[in-house]
Amino acid sequence: MIASCARDVYEELIGRFCRIGDSQFRKDTITRLGKLKQDSLRKRVVMRSKHTHSSDALALNMKYILEDQSENKLYSHLKLKSQIYDPNDVVFTSFLKSDLIMLCKVYGIAAGNVQKSGLIN
Repeated sequence: MIASCARDVYEELIGRFCRIGDSQFRKDTITRLGKLKQDSLRKRVVMRSKHTHSSDALALNMKYILEDQSENKLYSHLKLKSQIYDPNDVVFTSFLKSDLIMLCKVYGIAAGNVQKSGLIN
């Protein structure tokens, strides 16, 4: 009788201890993953803001392309091409919709005035 009561108490105690351990492990894991996601997002935001505020990213706009004196506007073409292939770069934020439509016409891409700016990008 005493042995079965002691065993029941022991099993109950071990079960509760395991549940508490599992709960704490789950809580710690969720907190750690949340912190990793937050740090990753913060890093991406900082990288974007640095890249957006850098003079190189601000240099590519319609004024830069129109003032390009290279043959066939080669420098503008190469700069635009390199920024399009850069996955961390936001290229078309400094262009108006009319500028994007003009660029599409120059490159032979059919884009009309009725299309949304997001579809042109």
